[in-house]
Amino acid sequence: MHCHITELISLRSRRGACRGADYVHRRPGASRPVARVGMGLAGVIAAAALASCYSFSGSNLPSYIRTVAIPTIENETLEPGIEQEVTTGLTDRFLDDGRLKLGTAASADARVDARLTRYENKVNNYSASQEPLDYIVVMVLEVHFRDLVKNRELWSEDHLTATAIYVPGGTSGLQTEGEARKQAIAELARDVVSKTLEQW
Repeated sequence: MHCHITELISLRSRRGACRGADYVHRRPGASRPVARVGMGLAGVIAAAALASCYSFSGSNLPSYIRTVAIPTIENETLEPGIEQEVTTGLTDRFLDDGRLKLGTAASADARVDARLTRYENKVNNYSASQEPLDYIVVMVLEVHFRDLVKNRELWSEDHLTATAIYVPGGTSGLQTEGEARKQAIAELARDVVSKTLEQW
């Protein structure tokens, strides 16, 4: 009788231990979904915090820069009047892009300071008999883009270069110096806008 009671107590103890072990085994598993939910909420909160700190403006410029002034560029070449053509090209490109509005030098958030340092119109290739086959227009622009809000330079380029080839009397493509110059100015303007809004 004493042995039977001892065995019964031992059996119940083992069953209790198994239930306890099973409870301890299941509990961590039950807590995992809670942990995952907590981590998910933390991720959502972090994403919301980042969204509140940054706004997408479609460019890499500081968000407070919304307007740009484009004064008439300086012309250090012997080509008369070309400064107006380049200034118009820059202005039109920024207008077409639309991410920055034009402003005056007194009110704009930023300013483009540019200077044409080289303009060439020369023979590009000769035939076997030393007759000109085509010509090339070369333009070099020095550009400084200034943040007027914080009074600092955001980027600069001393030798921004564009070229365009034309064939006088050709049946296709550019045929005059004026057409080639217009294309080179368009290329310079495109590069200035790209460096301003996308480079850095």
